[in-house]
Amino acid sequence: MKHSHWLSLLLLATFVSFVGLAATDVRGDGELRRPLDLPSGGAGGDEDEEDAPETITFYGSDYEGDCFVWALDRSGSMGWNGRWGVLQTELSAAILSLSSMADFGVLFWSSNVITWQEQAVKATTSNKAAANSWAMALTPDGWTCIAPGVVKALDINRTSHKHKKVVIVLSDGEPICNGTNIPDESLEAINGANWDMQEISTIGVEVSGPGQTFLQQIAMANQGTYTAAN
Repeated sequence: MKHSHWLSLLLLATFVSFVGLAATDVRGDGELRRPLDLPSGGAGGDEDEEDAPETITFYGSDYEGDCFVWALDRSGSMGWNGRWGVLQTELSAAILSLSSMADFGVLFWSSNVITWQEQAVKATTSNKAAANSWAMALTPDGWTCIAPGVVKALDINRTSHKHKKVVIVLSDGEPICNGTNIPDESLEAINGANWDMQEISTIGVEVSGPGQTFLQQIAMANQGTYTAAN
């Protein structure tokens, strides 16, 4: 009977040791490691950081997002009063301030639309330098046909997987396209194209009266802000 008792204890001890080993795994260096011995912070930290929006400054206003597309006025009047030089300086600084986590795009509109890239790209050092070089080579010319440029900017933003998309529109006047002032048609086209409700913020360069009202209406209807740059 005593022999049977000691045999039972021996079997129990063996079972406990086996369970203890099963609850561990082995590191590559041969150390035993328990499955719950995980790195602190979990695996989602990098992804959360990548998706976090950032803030950029353009013409004195702050914009928060993780994908930015500029839709900028290249009409002939942008060559007046030093406006073009200021725009190039502001754009260059804003693009260079983007982190590598952000996506971005740039286009200019006047009588037609000129895009740097047909899709949003990552804000790598080389992409930022290339975009700025491209923009610096342009000169102002043509009418103020704003709607096609903004609609194109919305499309470029949609090529990004980012969540907080922002379109930044800059203009120095009313939407006069091919000699005709078309604020109502332009506003309708922009609002209709923004079916996914991206933020559209506007900047008016030395704009007042109907031109300012038009830009304010765009921003108000599309979750954006209006900035007067006078």
